[in-house]
Amino acid sequence: MNTVSIVFKVHHPFYLRSYRFFDIGQRHNYYDDYRNKYLLKRFSERTYYRANAMLNGLLDKHGDKFGFSFVFTGCSMDQMEWYMPEVLDNFKTLIAREGVELLATDYSSSATAILDRELWKKQVKLHRERLAEVFGQKPSVLAGSHLLYDDEIGESVAQMGFAGVMTEGAKPVLGWKSPHVLYSHPTSKLKIILRDGVLSEDISLRFSDKNSGLWPLTAEKFIERMQVDRDATNGNDHITLYMNYGVLGEFQDEGSGIFEFFEALVNHIVSDTDYVFVNPSKLCSLKEDYPALYVPFTVSNLDEEKDLTALYANDLQKDVVENWRRVCEVMRVCTDEELQKDFRFLMGVENLGFMSTKYFTTRPSIRYLNPYDSPYDAYINYMNVWSDFLERLEAEDLLNENGTMKKEDFIAAVKATGRVASAKLKKMAEEAGSKVNELKNTKGKEAVAKGKAALEKARKEAVKVSKKVAKAAKDNETVAKGKVALEKARKEATKASKKVAKVVKATVKEVKAEMEKEKKAAAKKATAAKKSTVAKKPAVKKTATATKKKATTTATKKTAAATTKKATAKKPAAAKKTSAKKK
Repeated sequence: MNTVSIVFKVHHPFYLRSYRFFDIGQRHNYYDDYRNKYLLKRFSERTYYRANAMLNGLLDKHGDKFGFSFVFTGCSMDQMEWYMPEVLDNFKTLIAREGVELLATDYSSSATAILDRELWKKQVKLHRERLAEVFGQKPSVLAGSHLLYDDEIGESVAQMGFAGVMTEGAKPVLGWKSPHVLYSHPTSKLKIILRDGVLSEDISLRFSDKNSGLWPLTAEKFIERMQVDRDATNGNDHITLYMNYGVLGEFQDEGSGIFEFFEALVNHIVSDTDYVFVNPSKLCSLKEDYPALYVPFTVSNLDEEKDLTALYANDLQKDVVENWRRVCEVMRVCTDEELQKDFRFLMGVENLGFMSTKYFTTRPSIRYLNPYDSPYDAYINYMNVWSDFLERLEAEDLLNENGTMKKEDFIAAVKATGRVASAKLKKMAEEAGSKVNELKNTKGKEAVAKGKAALEKARKEAVKVSKKVAKAAKDNETVAKGKVALEKARKEATKASKKVAKVVKATVKEVKAEMEKEKKAAAKKATAAKKSTVAKKPAVKKTATATKKKATTTATKKTAAATTKKATAKKPAAAKKTSAKKK
């Protein structure tokens, strides 16, 4: 039997607001509500209402001959409930119909599956419970974040009781094998459903691309491409089309003809081919033996490589992932609901995608989905938020469900706290040292005050760490280990404090001495200048007198010359008058 499965992913990550360094410890609202609401509204108007109406019409027309599935993340449900509950109600009406199925995933489309398997299981369980609460369905097939999968993940999926898992039909794994075949896990009965990346991206990426060689893509042309590998599957061809629901109307706008294409495609498959629409859960319920598929390394549906390089390639992304990895152990025992919620939202892989330097300048048509000007801006903003989250986490006790601390958790926490305390004290000592250097350069009272403030901050942090470790200790065995870590932290704090105090004291003394020297030198210079001025006064007077006399003589001479010239000029005139009278 030749079958087709269509799976749409509905996901809205929580975008972070602009979070400054000075917000750390002051503001715990991390999310950009305006952007989150704007994008949900935009997708609803351009995709959800229009596409839901189209799918409802196709279900009415074809009945049980047509069906499809959704991967609906927890973040999407939360945002629709908070910002636009009417959109969620619209989805509820569609999903309640026969032929519509939901698949499970991790709650926030995170990378927890490759960081901490136990924590990932908890998030998948929480997502299944949320789907049952909102839509009344309990999925039996899982499609992880970006279809992340390897043999170890498959083993965990089987342990959680799922019948099947969906992943990418990546060439590095398949080799000569076809993605149009159902496979099974090597060591369990878990069914593996492979996405056909080429056909899925023909619609999601290349549908309106005039340079793709496919344009214009029609339903007839697409069905021809579906049948290319049929000879290799011996009449059991299965094709899985998996794409973001936003392809219908948002990523491929309505003017491209995407809605008309999709409707025509469904109509042609139902009426003109031998393909049958089947949902993933029905595929996994078939009692057949399928060939085993070994996936020794993690694959995904990202980029052409179908690996993790879009999420874990540069130093920015690696630093964030290592920060996540260190916190996972603590989050297993954290009972604070707000911290757990923020942890899920902050673990979204989109945050890593924004930091990618791989294809940052490509695909400008959906550039609005990335709010940052560069990967480095994304990293700085994220790490500011993460620093505040860590401060909140450090203020919480790591308790079991019964309110007592596990010995192994306490030991790990004490060690971690000791490492954090040592790092903080070292950083504070360096800051105090920089303040001292600043003091030497500026030679002012303000720098002295800053040095003292840095010293006081180091002391307070040491006291805070000491109290925290002492509070966590509950029994004799852990108290002894806690005291060791406490004593070590105290010694480091005392040592750093003494060192800083000594340097600050010496520097203050040196600055005072230098300032005194400069004061005396300035006084001497002023006295010498005064004496020099007094000595020069008589010479100035003589010069002024001589100048005055010279000016008077010059003026007298000029007056005499002018008088003589005037008298000379009058003589010819008088002579002329006398001559005239005689005549």
